[in-house]
Amino acid sequence: MKGPNVVVMSSAGKPIFARYGNEEHLTQICALAQTLRATSSGLKSNHQCNKDGNPIRQDIRCIDASGLKVAFLSIGHVTLMAVSNESSSSRQETYLFLHLLLEYTYSQIIFILTDQVHNIFTRQANFDMRNLLGGTEHVLQGILDQNQGCLMTCGVQVLCPLDSSVRQYASQVILNCTKDVPNTLYAILLCGSGTVDIAQDGKSNRKRKRRQQLITLVQTPVVAHQLHTTDLMLIMNFVQHQPGLTASGETWVPICFPRLDPSGFVYAYVHHLDPTPSTDTTLLLFSPQSSHEQFEMFRRASQQIQMFLGEKEKSTGDPMTPTRSSTSRLLFSPSKQNFPQITTRLSEEIAKINHDHVQQALMEEYYEIPGAWHFCFRYNVPTFISNGGVTDDKDPNATTYYGRTITQTFVPNKFKLPLGLNPSAQQEMWVTYQKLALRLRYGSSTDEESLSQMDQFTQAEIAKASVPGTFADEQRRRQFSSKCAVAQSLLSTLPEAHNVAYVLDQSKGFMYVGINAKDLELFVTLPSTLPPSRATALCAKLVGKFMNDKEKLFLNTISTYPINEPVRPSKMR
Repeated sequence: MKGPNVVVMSSAGKPIFARYGNEEHLTQICALAQTLRATSSGLKSNHQCNKDGNPIRQDIRCIDASGLKVAFLSIGHVTLMAVSNESSSSRQETYLFLHLLLEYTYSQIIFILTDQVHNIFTRQANFDMRNLLGGTEHVLQGILDQNQGCLMTCGVQVLCPLDSSVRQYASQVILNCTKDVPNTLYAILLCGSGTVDIAQDGKSNRKRKRRQQLITLVQTPVVAHQLHTTDLMLIMNFVQHQPGLTASGETWVPICFPRLDPSGFVYAYVHHLDPTPSTDTTLLLFSPQSSHEQFEMFRRASQQIQMFLGEKEKSTGDPMTPTRSSTSRLLFSPSKQNFPQITTRLSEEIAKINHDHVQQALMEEYYEIPGAWHFCFRYNVPTFISNGGVTDDKDPNATTYYGRTITQTFVPNKFKLPLGLNPSAQQEMWVTYQKLALRLRYGSSTDEESLSQMDQFTQAEIAKASVPGTFADEQRRRQFSSKCAVAQSLLSTLPEAHNVAYVLDQSKGFMYVGINAKDLELFVTLPSTLPPSRATALCAKLVGKFMNDKEKLFLNTISTYPINEPVRPSKMR
């Protein structure tokens, strides 16, 4: 299903990236877009006012005319544009969703380059950023080709149904093998699950890619430095669409987490633990230190993790590939660790569930409860912090804390009939979900209401960043959020009150229901023959089933390292 086009250009009109289209056509589009921006610059805002109450002059943000909707996002010397061209308003994406796509694209660029790239444009306005992004086009394409349910809910997919004892065992192994390694920020274990079609250069030939799903995550206990869900999405997408990361067995790569610090790098140690197609597991360890000593410590820790998870190591002649003999240099004694017990290798447990027929049977189990044709469920899981970690909590007597929330999305990758063979109906369903999400939050799905909410959020973030005594890191994060993560912040925040909304389309035979609570949100497509009250009751029953099965469907416990000092990203020089 073809989505909106996304175009990235410099302020000088030089093309940087496009989701669709050839370079000659792209150059013309960029020139036209910058002309529109130049002629409309200085327009007064209907939503934002200065301290004197006068409207603030700002850049063009949206064009909506006769089935064509264009959203703009201008940040420094970079302009992004999303174009949706749908003849039917029922299939026309909301402005907030288009803006969300632009935020994801910009974040993925900053993930690769950091926002220091704007300094280059300051010195050289005609600089061609494609020289720096060379070879990462598929990464930018990939973030836009993510499952729409994950994009809309700002969540990541978790490998399931995985027994909670297996996930707990993997988490404990990783934690114990890396907790004594200095300067460790995060540890992530991923699995390539299923396949997804990726278009190449706009041509009809397509390449199969394995979708990365989360097995487990270990965070720093410093709440301000904990990984944001959007940054987790970026690294999972990067691993999926950069085959060189896993082809060599081990890789050491600098990356930027924009929601942590858009100006700084962290360094990722990437180890492909098991290349078997049915398992395809990858371990990532992160540090602010880029030294050879840090790499070697991560390598030894990874070898231990590989050994205790029961994974075989690749025997290639590559000198970067670890050997079994090197695992004798243990960082801890396994006999002293209190591990939960599993009787098989991790890869064997994954192989049992990592098949299309197993996944389809799982989905059918949940489809049957309400008689649904599709669903999209999000669940927010806070990071668990044991007493003794550095937190933002002001209660010194507290024994446990909860840190940053990781949003997880459970959504089918295939459509049931009658949606399965009807791309137009699929597009209309996703757009209706977008509108239901807005109605659940703000009582209205109009673009005008979205613009108003975005402006309020921006003003609030700027005000918080300006509070005297605010740390420089926090100021940078809030300044980034106020410009580059507005839609992400609005859609990832659930309202406190329990809400229900529905849309009934009797002419096409569909009813769409949205329901949310404190830490969850559900969107369901049902037959229009159901009364709304009955449909809502069935959706509530489905939520209950998800909650009963949360241990096998989600990473329900996110652990942290027992460290006592914050570690910071390093600045790009």
